[in-house]
Amino acid sequence: MKKFFFYLMFFLSATGLKAQGLGLQELIAKARENQPNLAQLQLIEEATTLKLKGLSANYLPQTSVGGQASWQSVVTSINVPVPGIEINPPPKDQYKFTFDVQQNVWDGGLTSAGKNLELANARLQKSQVEVELQKVDQMVSQYYFMVLLSQRNLQTLEQSMTELNERLERMQVAYENGLISKGDFLSLKAKKMEALQNEEGLQASKDIAHKALEMLTGEELPADFAAQLKGFEALDMQNNLNPQILALDAQQFAMGASESLIKAKYNPKLGLFATAGLGRPGLNFLAQGFNPYFIGGVQLKIPLSQFYAKTRSSEVQEAKVNALKVQKQKEAFLLSNKIQLNEQQERIASLQKQIVQDRDLIAIREEILQSTKEKLDNGLITSADYLTELNNLEQSRTQLAIHEIQILQGKQKIKLLLGQ
Repeated sequence: MKKFFFYLMFFLSATGLKAQGLGLQELIAKARENQPNLAQLQLIEEATTLKLKGLSANYLPQTSVGGQASWQSVVTSINVPVPGIEINPPPKDQYKFTFDVQQNVWDGGLTSAGKNLELANARLQKSQVEVELQKVDQMVSQYYFMVLLSQRNLQTLEQSMTELNERLERMQVAYENGLISKGDFLSLKAKKMEALQNEEGLQASKDIAHKALEMLTGEELPADFAAQLKGFEALDMQNNLNPQILALDAQQFAMGASESLIKAKYNPKLGLFATAGLGRPGLNFLAQGFNPYFIGGVQLKIPLSQFYAKTRSSEVQEAKVNALKVQKQKEAFLLSNKIQLNEQQERIASLQKQIVQDRDLIAIREEILQSTKEKLDNGLITSADYLTELNNLEQSRTQLAIHEIQILQGKQKIKLLLGQ
């Protein structure tokens, strides 16, 4: 029994540790899995497979059956008398039943171009889904850093509260013994009340972000969930896989495939055909009764409208203009992306220098506060002087936390800009 409880406590402890520390990339992965848009990728793949299968059937024999019954007011007749031969005219009611077969030999590259266009459209649709999914990445990042900043500010506030409570205990004794004024004592109590208010606000911000992350991931995160400062690895600045860039690349590829389809549409087409039938009359219109017949041959089609209506050249030119528009959109996006990347890199470099200064400033302010505490205990200064230095130290610690998190935010923004 003791062993059972030991293993149970070990399991719960290990599970709790795992739950408490959730990395940003882990939450982004969970949020993506929870997005209905993700299912579109599989649906796009299935739809494309079906379309390609349908296009492949273009080179299978195309068969059909048909029938026709008609009556006509006049039929062909031979009124020249021939001795010993009677030529009867065909009946005015005529019937035929046919079985037709057509076989593509070469469709001008239409089937191949159609397949390439379907694949290009599938690639474009998938890249557009990735653009939408990146918006989810951005939302998760935003709320994750809200949690992280709230955590750090709560830690800073906790340090100040510990210091303040210790000082309040000493000052309460001094106040009760008449060593300090009531105003000095109440100033410390007011500061504590302000700190409790700040704590409530920070906890509310953390809870809001916590709930948003639960909704995005579709999972119930532990109440003691803690964002992690680690897990922000170095990035490959030379490898830009931004979904928007990939979407524009896919759009250009689709434009090229569309142009190839236009050209194939106006190419000559070569095919075979065959018709087996039963008719009255058959091919011999002078024969009486129902007779079987067969027709077979080669069929060549050359579209001529492209030469006088200029439809081919105008459609191709339109496709080229559309492709050029997409190219200009891509160039504009790449420039904007490059500017944003440079901005984040410069900001991170500046923040790294500020963090060094923040830590030096905190060390100085801690020494000043220690000196101020001793003076307050000895009645050499008022509580207002002490609170000023306590606030200064708290602001310096808060500023350090903000700068550290801003560096992580900058790295994450770079990661999103690069699509990594």
